[in-house]
Amino acid sequence: MTQGRKRRTLLKGVSQNITNKDSSINFDRSNMKVLFDTNIIIHREAGTTVDPDIGPLFNWLDTLHYTKCVHPVTVSEIEKHKDPKTVKTLGIKLSSYNVLKTQAPLAPTITQTCSPIDKDENDKNDTVLLNELTRGKSTQEI
Repeated sequence: MTQGRKRRTLLKGVSQNITNKDSSINFDRSNMKVLFDTNIIIHREAGTTVDPDIGPLFNWLDTLHYTKCVHPVTVSEIEKHKDPKTVKTLGIKLSSYNVLKTQAPLAPTITQTCSPIDKDENDKNDTVLLNELTRGKSTQEI
């Protein structure tokens, strides 16, 4: 099983677990927030079209009035880019997103599950994002 497939399987399991915890959860879709991975931000804000599906995704999110959020780890990843011009450009474009002000502590179950498959810094950053979703952080005040 590839690394990406393992992570998608893990995310699917986590989302099912969240849903199964309380089947009476009623999401207020008028106040929904979306937490973006660094790759989505890069694809969206790149000077050239990298993925044609990103435009319709953002149109859909805007139509539904969802709040677009990024995690501080995403900002940090972008700041580490080797091209200072790209860092400056993306930094300016990041101002149109809500940056989470705090970070949830890593849940023991996330650590136990993800540590064996986290091979590099990008994997660990994905784990941090996954942790925020499982801890309900993305639903709290930005």
